[in-house]
Amino acid sequence: MTCMRIALSLLAVALICSVGVAEEIEYVNSCLWSGGRDVDAEGDHAFCAFSNGLVVLDVSSPAEPSLVGRVYAKGKGRAIDVSDGYAYIADGFSGLQIIDVTTPSTPIWVAAYDTPHEACDVAVAGSFAYVADGSFGALEIIDISDPTTPTWVAGYEPPYGVYAVSVAGTYAYVLAYGERMHIIDVSDPCHPVYAGDHFTPCAHNLKIVGDYAYVIAAEGGSRETGWLEIIDVSNPEETYLVGTCSIPGWAMSVAISGSFAYVTGGANPSGLYIVDISEPEQPVCRGDVADGSRGFQSIDITLPDAPLLIGGWCEGGMARELHVAGDYLYLADALFGLRILAIADPNAPILLSELTLPNYPQDIAVSGGYAFIAAWEAGLKALPPG
Repeated sequence: MTCMRIALSLLAVALICSVGVAEEIEYVNSCLWSGGRDVDAEGDHAFCAFSNGLVVLDVSSPAEPSLVGRVYAKGKGRAIDVSDGYAYIADGFSGLQIIDVTTPSTPIWVAAYDTPHEACDVAVAGSFAYVADGSFGALEIIDISDPTTPTWVAGYEPPYGVYAVSVAGTYAYVLAYGERMHIIDVSDPCHPVYAGDHFTPCAHNLKIVGDYAYVIAAEGGSRETGWLEIIDVSNPEETYLVGTCSIPGWAMSVAISGSFAYVTGGANPSGLYIVDISEPEQPVCRGDVADGSRGFQSIDITLPDAPLLIGGWCEGGMARELHVAGDYLYLADALFGLRILAIADPNAPILLSELTLPNYPQDIAVSGGYAFIAAWEAGLKALPPG
């Protein structure tokens, strides 16, 4: 197997919510390190899981981002969740790593819990960390009330392992190998109880909002046909599919805002798809994207039983991840960098501005007037207010 050394680029982009300013963005600085995988932001700092541990970046001055702390670990950081002064890293075959980041400039490794298989994802809720432990692994539930002594309390083991986890209320939702979304009652984390499941072939991303699970999948693993599934999970024992919407290309991720679902796709064609679900019982496509394009579409999800494709935007590129804030959509595009669109009218999204960025942007988060973008082999870049 050929291994590629990669780097995470966390790009800070100043964002002022007006069309005039949104059109004025420029690159001013950068900070590089190797092997970045995932990022979480809290206050003036970005906490980045990378292939050898944790990097802490001071982003209080986005024009002058700086690396202020680093801790090495022996695994390969896959995912990170920061909570109450501690960073919890799903560290591959090294399990769960716990790092004290109370003082971000001097992060201190405090403990680890070596899960049986390969820690792929982690979600922290209250005094517990929920770790998806990969192929043939379980959802491992670890008591972190004392982060210096993490203690395994229980596990839930689907037949073929788990690779993603989300916790909402008293339930944990996991995507499991074997094409099922499992719902586990964790009202008593020490005694997780199977509550239900739903057949989710080829699913690889999900969001839980209210009584619905929004699941992204691709048909038979094909890179030509994907879809958004909307599943009623109000009664975990009787989940049911309430609506679907086909997504051209390899559907990758989903974000929910109001009555719309925003879905990115990464194959040919790819882009951003906006799904209207205002009439759940009668799903109808109201718009489409030109074949071969890489753009973005709109889907109304007011009524989840009837997601409606209502609009689109296509102008080259390869959309990977997105963030919606008010009437604006911030798109990380692997080919074109950062793209900002006005979506006040989802039927007619408008490209306001774009900024070319190197090394294939993959993920984006928006906080405090700035966009933070993860990319390959580029480091930390900052963009000042326009």
